Amino acid sequence: MKFTKVYEIIKKNGRNVRKGEKPMSHISEYEVENILIDRLESIGYSFIKLNTYEDVLANFRAQLAEFNAKKLEEKGHAASFSDTEFNRIMIHMDNHSVYESAKILRDKYILQLDNGENVYLDFFSNDTDRNIYQVKYIDIKMEFIHNSNQEKRAFQVG
Repeated sequence: MKFTKVYEIIKKNGRNVRKGEKPMSHISEYEVENILIDRLESIGYSFIKLNTYEDVLANFRAQLAEFNAKKLEEKGHAASFSDTEFNRIMIHMDNHSVYESAKILRDKYILQLDNGENVYLDFFSNDTDRNIYQVKYIDIKMEFIHNSNQEKRAFQVG
């Protein structure tokens, strides 16, 4: 199970380092993040770059189509969504609380395809090996703004 491997990576401490690595107490946060990303990739996660909201939507669209490719193809449909079909999915997903969104992602969604047929889409599987795992490095830049001798911090996530 992939989550067990992730836990093993996270619980690693400075006394238990692989050959050639620095002990955790002597490496920067940036280096720790890169080690974690490398290890996640080694167990099947794919590294992705998402710089804009449009990138997030495009990635979600592609991953959802890949995850449901077999069901779509059984309906004689390409393993992708038209703009209209994806818009239906987003209307179903948008503007919900975190709790409601979690429920939506665990349920199946009945999508009416452009050809009039219905397909039951899954967002996740109970079989963790079937799910698609990705990791994204979030670059947090701290900027100091000096106004009237007061220090304010602004964080940019991108």
